[in-house]
Amino acid sequence: MEWRIPGERMKAGEPHLVPLSTHAIEILKWLQPLTAHGRYLFPSLRTPTRPISDNTLNAALRRLGYSGEEMTGHGFRSMASTCLNELGWHPDLIELQLAHAEAEQGARSV
Repeated sequence: MEWRIPGERMKAGEPHLVPLSTHAIEILKWLQPLTAHGRYLFPSLRTPTRPISDNTLNAALRRLGYSGEEMTGHGFRSMASTCLNELGWHPDLIELQLAHAEAEQGARSV
């Protein structure tokens, strides 16, 4: 199964496909009953027709005690990249999953 993100939602304007592991799918199924009434798994509390914002995630991190210099919502992408590189995953495939345009060209030959 994969998560398909339309090009209009992506910075580069190209559709992005994210393969989902069995574990990720199980987590999504577990969460579904909590918000199955709407379009988004994580809807905005103020406007349920929109997803939560980056600011919502950053505010949650601040409440958990992280400063803006220690961690941001976007920082999870960086952390994932670092961990996957340390685990020996192919760097082009990591960049492809992060939807970095340069890697997409190089990863096609991987």
